[in-house]
Amino acid sequence: MKATAADSLSDCISTSAVLIGVFVAMATGKNLDGWIGALVALFVCFAGFSSARDTIQPLLGQAPDPELVKKIKERVLREEKILGVHDLIVHDYGPGRRMISLHAEVSYKEDILEAHDLIDNIERDLMKEFQCDATIHMDPVITDDEEMNKVKKMVEDMVAAENADWRIHDFRMVRGSSHTNLIFDLVVTPEELCRKQEIERWLKEKIHDADQSFYAVVTVEQSFL
Repeated sequence: MKATAADSLSDCISTSAVLIGVFVAMATGKNLDGWIGALVALFVCFAGFSSARDTIQPLLGQAPDPELVKKIKERVLREEKILGVHDLIVHDYGPGRRMISLHAEVSYKEDILEAHDLIDNIERDLMKEFQCDATIHMDPVITDDEEMNKVKKMVEDMVAAENADWRIHDFRMVRGSSHTNLIFDLVVTPEELCRKQEIERWLKEKIHDADQSFYAVVTVEQSFL
C-alpha cells in the first residue's frame, strides 16, 4: 500500500510539474521542461529507492522491534512455570508472515505432558496476539542443586567481569570420578563472534584455574536479536 501511494504521489507531482511548465511557458515564453523533467526524475528515483529499501530490508533480515521482543518475553514469562527465555529469533517478512522461535526453561521436576501442554498454549497465544507462527523448544533446568547453582554463579561472575553484555544459558554439570564437565552456551555480541575460539580458550582456562577438577565445554554464539 505504501508503494502504491508513492507511485500515485509520483504521478501527481509529474502532472503538476507539467502544468507548471506549461503555465510558465505561456506567461514568460521560457521553456523549463528540461529542469522540471530533471527534478521529477530525481523525485521518482528517490521514491523508488525508498520503496525498494522498505521491501528488501525485511527479506534480507533486519533487527526486530525491541518493543515486540519485550512483549514476547513478557507473554512467555507470564506463566509461573516458565523460568527463563533464551535463543529468541524473530523473522518478519511482512503482515501474516512473521515467525518466532525461542527456548523456554522449565523445572526438570515438571510433568512432561503438562509442560508440553503449557508450551502448546503459549504458542497459540503468541500466534493470536502477534499474528505469527510460533515454535517453542522446552529446556528442562535443574534448580535445586546447591553445588551446581554455586558453580553457575561463579561462571556468571567471571563472564560479567569480562563483559557485562555476555550471558550464559543451558548450564549443566556432568560429574565424574576424576573430573566434572561444565556444559553451557555463552552469548556474545555479534562484533565479538570473530573472537570465538579466543573467548572459548580464555573461559576454559579461567574455569580450570578456579578448580582443577572443572573442565568447561563452551559453545560461543551470538544473539539473533
